[in-house]
Amino acid sequence: AVEKAKAKDVDGESATMRGRAQAVYALKTADSHAMGAALDQMSSYYRQMSAQEKASFEGIFADQLRWQQPNFLGQLYGHISTKNATAFPYTIINLEQGRRMLFSTDANYKQSGKEILESLAGSGVLADPALATSLLDAAREQESALQMLPTDMPSEGTVALLLPMQGKYAPYAEKISKGAQAAQHARAPSQVGATVTGVDTGSA
Repeated sequence: AVEKAKAKDVDGESATMRGRAQAVYALKTADSHAMGAALDQMSSYYRQMSAQEKASFEGIFADQLRWQQPNFLGQLYGHISTKNATAFPYTIINLEQGRRMLFSTDANYKQSGKEILESLAGSGVLADPALATSLLDAAREQESALQMLPTDMPSEGTVALLLPMQGKYAPYAEKISKGAQAAQHARAPSQVGATVTGVDTGSA
């Protein structure tokens, strides 16, 4: 895909395939100029797609961005301008930025993230508005669930973390596990909390 992207154009390949190749290239290069050129090419191919292909491409790119490190997402975000902010793929970069802000623990960030996603959902710039509305729905469900949590937490018990400790998501699972263990140790002096047990979902 990277080789196809470098060639810019591949005989016999659809705009969708060329666009996806550019997406791979944009997420592999550390060079800002090459990244900007790849993003522009993605936008060009996107405009040639059918409505269904556009919606599919938006979802694929949104999934790819979800696993990018914050610094790298910041690099991508730096390519957004007033001229391209309402065009793909910049709309999806903005969507991911809004998603991360929406699920932040900072109240101001959460509000800003909500405003970004509401704008994307209602402005008609997305071929698939559900990419934004589904995140807003998830945030509302999360808020409702948090409000229903009991204030008198039990003093003891066990929490099981179901995590994919093998495969490509293992690094993320390890971070979650370590975070939970750190929380357990932090609460130990107060004797309030729970024992954390990890369960590998990739194990028989």
